[in-house]
Amino acid sequence: MDDADIAIATSAKIQPLLKGLGPDIQGAVLADLLSIWLAGFPEEMREDVLTLHIEQMRPLIEVSAKMMRGEA
Repeated sequence: MDDADIAIATSAKIQPLLKGLGPDIQGAVLADLLSIWLAGFPEEMREDVLTLHIEQMRPLIEVSAKMMRGEA
């Protein structure tokens, strides 16, 4: 299993925990987890890592929207 497969499988396990919580709670949970992840990087790298993370996430938004609408 490669890294992408592990990421997808892990996300699939987490999604049911977030389902139905509403965007405010979901956002708070994701912000907490993101802060923990970023804290693992040296302080001088965090802004660049966060920028890269957002750039990598943006293309996934439309894919996720299609999946939510049952189009993918």
